[in-house]
Amino acid sequence: VRSRGLGDVHKRQVFVAVHDPYLDTPKVVAVEPLAWGADPLDVGLRVTLADGRTDVILSDGGEAPYEAHEAAGVSFAGRFAHLRFDGDAVVHAYGVDALVLRVGEVELSGPGAFEGEVTAVHRVEAGAQADAFETDASLPAGLAGRCLVVDLGGTLTQAFIIDRVEPTATGAIIFTRDEPGMEIRGDAIKMVYYPGWTIPRPARFHIADTLRWEAGAG
Repeated sequence: VRSRGLGDVHKRQVFVAVHDPYLDTPKVVAVEPLAWGADPLDVGLRVTLADGRTDVILSDGGEAPYEAHEAAGVSFAGRFAHLRFDGDAVVHAYGVDALVLRVGEVELSGPGAFEGEVTAVHRVEAGAQADAFETDASLPAGLAGRCLVVDLGGTLTQAFIIDRVEPTATGAIIFTRDEPGMEIRGDAIKMVYYPGWTIPRPARFHIADTLRWEAGAG
């Protein structure tokens, strides 16, 4: 768990807590900070477990585009990473909004995230065949189960579970399992369940990409 204070730049601080629920014997025996990142809000931790394995946790306190930093033999550019080591051997590596995750012979890379602007909204309750968000950004097909986070003009943020993405000639349609609850009307975002609430555009979206590697998998 992390908590960040974002006040005066000279007073920015980050607070980190590691929770270890257990019945008889703690699973965590040690927690130590790692020198990682260039921002005071970046977090690096090494967590030593009772069975001898260690976890490395990296969290970038900034915003994309992320720069690569190194700690504990790990090079990472992204929002968040978790790695597990058995001795010196990495057995698990996971990154969110990750461009690069490199440790030993394991080297992963990806787009980091998929972002763009919502240009139209389709609602079943308004007569459409499916609930969906339309965009002029290029997106890959699929992405089922991912979380679509929509920033409404910097005023409100809402999240929707993706059913699927279908590329089109001009962008893509993001079908969701949830009712959008909004419509794009000219230069405004109309909140349909709040008749008096209209937010100026843009409505921008973010879909986190993930990198994952497991020892012995595939």
